[in-house]
Amino acid sequence: MFCQGVIFKKFLKTRLDFFLFQYYIICMGIWKDKITATWKYKFESGGRCYGGGGYKNRAAANKARNLRRQQIADCHGPGINTNMSFAEASNRYLDFSARRHAPKTCAYKSYVYREFVANVGNRPLTQITPALVQEYLSTRPTNTNYNRHRKDLAALFSFSRKTLQAISYNPCDALEKLPEPVFVKKIPTQVEFMKILDAATPDERDFLTVLTHTLARIDEILRLQWQDVDFEKKILRLYTRKNSGGSYRSRDIPMNDCLYQTLLKLFNARTQEQWVFVNPGTGTRYQHRPKFMRGLCRKAGTPCYGFHSIRHFVASHLFDKEKIGKSTIGKILGHQSASTTDIYLHSLDDSTREAMKRLEATFLDSSNTTVLS
Repeated sequence: MFCQGVIFKKFLKTRLDFFLFQYYIICMGIWKDKITATWKYKFESGGRCYGGGGYKNRAAANKARNLRRQQIADCHGPGINTNMSFAEASNRYLDFSARRHAPKTCAYKSYVYREFVANVGNRPLTQITPALVQEYLSTRPTNTNYNRHRKDLAALFSFSRKTLQAISYNPCDALEKLPEPVFVKKIPTQVEFMKILDAATPDERDFLTVLTHTLARIDEILRLQWQDVDFEKKILRLYTRKNSGGSYRSRDIPMNDCLYQTLLKLFNARTQEQWVFVNPGTGTRYQHRPKFMRGLCRKAGTPCYGFHSIRHFVASHLFDKEKIGKSTIGKILGHQSASTTDIYLHSLDDSTREAMKRLEATFLDSSNTTVLS
């Protein structure tokens, strides 16, 4: 299957096409043959590979694959799961993951499982012990990478235990997380942020204005549709999948005058009726904008910040300068946990500063020298 990806790469016009092609090949086990223009499927069961092709669309191929799997299961009886291999379990879990998680998340999980097989082989699930998983995780270059792979392997084994009933325990439960280095998010100062705004073109400024006045994630803005903008009530509706269930969840953001006027200007100048921000090259929404902030920061002469840094900056500004409460900021950010909001508040509240001032007053004498005794 990986050879097919290399062969067909020359037929794909963009890197996104190739990524999506690899995603269907590796994550789903269902792909479209670029030569015959028909859909094929492939899966593993009981240590053997099965496949088929010639289907008109992906749905037909998926239906045929599920039917074939059921036929094999009926043939072997209820004991088939006992000998299920790691590769077969990962394919089934990735099918489930593709319906629940974002493509990028599913693709990374697939990478983890391929790495695991490359290191320890495609063994039956019942032969995978905590020691074997630990042996693989010890090959990871950093503690952060160790923990990430452990998490994705644990998700697969949990699915294999609960849903597939192929194992009786999760081998990752016996493995503890490793300590990770503390990552301090770099956010712009107010002076740097104003420089970035000053360096922006009118179109770039409109984009940053919407991002700033909603405290939204970049993907929430790229997915923003005109049907989510209520000019009459001055409310903006944003959608995110950042929750435990993985499904889209909405939240309403009130529009201030600056955000209202910016969106109204964009609405009056719109070229289509769906997306607020349209990629002129494709005629549809932007999938991502990786060069936007990099080029703008270079132009402004500031360190290179990302879109998420703006979200941190505005949240800290509201808390530190405008004295907005954590719960209110958390609602705007779309957080379900107050502890998550704390990560965004890169400042010290007044009570902390007052405590240190009182400490200073206590241990200083009339000559402003520190009392040591």
